[in-house]
Amino acid sequence: MKNKHFADINFLLKLIISLMFLAGFFIFCYPFIADSINNYLAQQQIQSLDKLNNANQRKNTARLQKLFDNNKKRTAENQQLGISPIKDILGRSLKNVAAKDQSYYTKHALGSIFIPKISVSLPVFDTTSENLLEKGITLLPGSSYPVGGKGTRAVLLGHSGLPDQRLFTYLSRLKKGDKFFLEIFGKRLAYQVSEIQTILPTDLGALKIKAGQDLVTLVTCTPYMINTHRLLVTGRRVPLTKGEFDQSKKSVENFQTTRLYAFIALGISVILLFAYFLYRQLAKSRLQIRQTKEDRK
Repeated sequence: MKNKHFADINFLLKLIISLMFLAGFFIFCYPFIADSINNYLAQQQIQSLDKLNNANQRKNTARLQKLFDNNKKRTAENQQLGISPIKDILGRSLKNVAAKDQSYYTKHALGSIFIPKISVSLPVFDTTSENLLEKGITLLPGSSYPVGGKGTRAVLLGHSGLPDQRLFTYLSRLKKGDKFFLEIFGKRLAYQVSEIQTILPTDLGALKIKAGQDLVTLVTCTPYMINTHRLLVTGRRVPLTKGEFDQSKKSVENFQTTRLYAFIALGISVILLFAYFLYRQLAKSRLQIRQTKEDRK
């Protein structure tokens, strides 16, 4: 009886330790798993947008022309005067953001951005709000639309350091010469990083249009988790070589898909190992009970 009692206590202790390990493992992996799932959902949104764009090419041509016209107006009026700091929304954490239905995101969707160097593939929205920043990359109100053209500078904002999404967390890894790509209403553009700056959130002078240049500036918070400054990564438009966009887009999407499947496989493996451990311990416990009974006979 005493042996059975000790065996039960031993099994219970092992079970508690194993459950603590399992819980710790999934808590540790949560940010990576959540980020993979959110990236997968972002890919689904991008694919849905691609289908809409392919089905409405005539409508997209009209949309692009409207954005080009708006850019000309902003350039002529001096874009710098129209840029809004939007109350430094990047410096705030996203907590208790009211949910929006899918139509809200579709209404504000411009297209997508791909950054092969840091495996980023995210939707791009036409304005900035807490809801939109939670789902992707947003346009700084008053800046040029990211459709190209001389005398334009689109300013795209993205959070960093969120617990469940990377977004622009690794933007600091970009170096001069790296490329990123945009697809806006079916129009594809390539930009090569030409300038990297760290500024105060109020220093909007760094976002001025430069005469004759076609620029896109990517913005996020820095230093990591401190967020006192803003990192500006500016790209100058370069020619898009044949197949370059498709190859870059595919490489990023494949990375995101492989990463998600890897985490799913890892999670299943850990659960199966835990189940096998329980099975072995139960079998061992039953064997000890059986041996105890036989010893009494």
